[in-house]
Amino acid sequence: MKPHPERPRTCRAFSLLELLVAMTVTVTLAIFLMELLDQSTLLWKKNETQSDACREARAGLSVLAGDLANAFAGPSGSFLTGTDALALVSAVPSAGEDAIFFLSSVPSKAQPSGNNRSDICQVGYYLAFGGSPGTPGRTLNLYRYFRGSDETFSALDEDSLYSVPPSGSGGDDELVSSNVTALRIRAYSFAWDGGGVTPFVPNGDESLPDVVDISVSAIDAQTARGLQGNEKAWLDASQPALRQAVQTFTTRVCVRQN
Repeated sequence: MKPHPERPRTCRAFSLLELLVAMTVTVTLAIFLMELLDQSTLLWKKNETQSDACREARAGLSVLAGDLANAFAGPSGSFLTGTDALALVSAVPSAGEDAIFFLSSVPSKAQPSGNNRSDICQVGYYLAFGGSPGTPGRTLNLYRYFRGSDETFSALDEDSLYSVPPSGSGGDDELVSSNVTALRIRAYSFAWDGGGVTPFVPNGDESLPDVVDISVSAIDAQTARGLQGNEKAWLDASQPALRQAVQTFTTRVCVRQN
């Protein structure tokens, strides 16, 4: 008896159509995941740059507030804000811009090396453009002007505290915060007779305000690069690029009366 021949085994495999469908689904998922990864990376970079702008603006605000908290009551007119302070610097005038100059108690060890034998110094804060005119890297920054105690006392003794105004160009002064679009400073006095709070007006009896409100507005570095060093664009707060990116930080400082 002859053995029964074995039946040929049938091999099951994917058809060409099934392979095409599987490849299409795989490629679609890969593209979707790559786009998701790109969007996540861009969002992370944006958040990082915004965080950097926040940290820098807050640091500048903290330095300004620290100097104000140690403000010293000098002669009448030694505390300047608004147009009087802006007249001392070459900052670009605009509706939301401001500046401030005053005497402050700064420990000698925190002053630049030199003959600084006391702690009464002159400081100032203002906005000015940094970088060469017409270059894409030109940005609006917050600067700190500083005059050591010996020089400050000489100016006070000669009644020439503001006769030689600061340069106000940002070239020789300390850069406090970059990419700042606005600085707003408002000084007030308390009316102890029940009149509430009134704008500070220096006089012979009152050379310091009681409280100062400070606001600093800043943008991130990516938005700043998009402005391409255009000074008019930096000062145009109505344009969408600034409205969407600008962040404002505000603090209120009770000034120490001496």
